[in-house]
Amino acid sequence: MARTKAPACWVAARARLTEDMLPEPLRSFVVDIGQRMSIPIDMPAVCALTMLGASIGRSIQIQPQTHAEWAQPPNLWSCIIANAGWMKSPTISEVLKPLTGCRF
Repeated sequence: MARTKAPACWVAARARLTEDMLPEPLRSFVVDIGQRMSIPIDMPAVCALTMLGASIGRSIQIQPQTHAEWAQPPNLWSCIIANAGWMKSPTISEVLKPLTGCRF
């Protein structure tokens, strides 16, 4: 069977998130977790961004049209796909530690 070229969406999916793409202080939080757990910063960054979006909830909404009443909450959905043993659950737990005990 002849090997075919990977679709463009697969190639784009392999791009890595770099530190300079994240705002400070989120950058230092994510980089610290990545270094301590010896994982790429992609996983803690995705978790942190989703956590921040969830903590905002419906308290802030985006109104895309000036003269319309329609408003949209800034929902952010994410998914980490990795093989077993790639520290997915420990990463999520580590990122969520600052919210432990918080009530919204």
